[in-house]
Amino acid sequence: MKQKRIILIAITIILFLCSSTMLAASDKISAYLFKGKLVVNNQMVDLKQDVFNINGSVYVPLRAFTERLRGHVSYNKDEQTIYVEQSTTTTKKSTVNAKDSDNIFTLHAFASKSEYEYGEPIEIWTRLSNDTDRVVNIWHGSTLINYYITDEDDFTSHLLAGLELGSSTFQAGDELNMSLGRNDFLVYHLNKIGFDNIDDANAYLNNADRPSMLPPGEYTITVKAEYKLDDEVEAGAQWHTLEASIPLTIQ
Repeated sequence: MKQKRIILIAITIILFLCSSTMLAASDKISAYLFKGKLVVNNQMVDLKQDVFNINGSVYVPLRAFTERLRGHVSYNKDEQTIYVEQSTTTTKKSTVNAKDSDNIFTLHAFASKSEYEYGEPIEIWTRLSNDTDRVVNIWHGSTLINYYITDEDDFTSHLLAGLELGSSTFQAGDELNMSLGRNDFLVYHLNKIGFDNIDDANAYLNNADRPSMLPPGEYTITVKAEYKLDDEVEAGAQWHTLEASIPLTIQ
């Protein structure tokens, strides 16, 4: 579930497998080396070489970045193509959990722990399981599972889902898993500050110090799942709502 974000991130990171040949694509480049540092998930990465600044943008070695995320980089010289592969399997053990259920589904929220150091990866995930012995067809918003972050100021932030309805089919025993992600933290900062336009929001994200991290404090992470059964949509029935909350401390 750890998403293939490395593919997206790789677009903005210099694709360095070798320290040569990469500067030949431009007729005129202003570049210099400096002793930069790279921190991934709160862990320092040994770059084994200096960092480039090219025309005002900073570039780091792709191999060091990828291997820190337990991925693998390879290069096909004939195709002039760089391949990045990253495992999508992880092993996690919860020490905190909460759940809610009705006569069809159980919503179960998990956390690897309740206290984290600032910058440490936060592991919170959710499972929605069909507890019946039959197939269940449901309707829901564009996302079935939604996370809400509430801070010490009683401010609550969540990713806005689309207004369109979606449908899902759960076979007997099926489950849906979803993790709390960095985008939820980015949106928390944007919502808390309250930007009037997208340009100001982008400027903040480009210049803020670690905007994908929750600042130190006490939080409540709430997960909700809302749905209607097939025959309830046309009848205008109320939404079935399952909700579970987990306390979170950032030190």
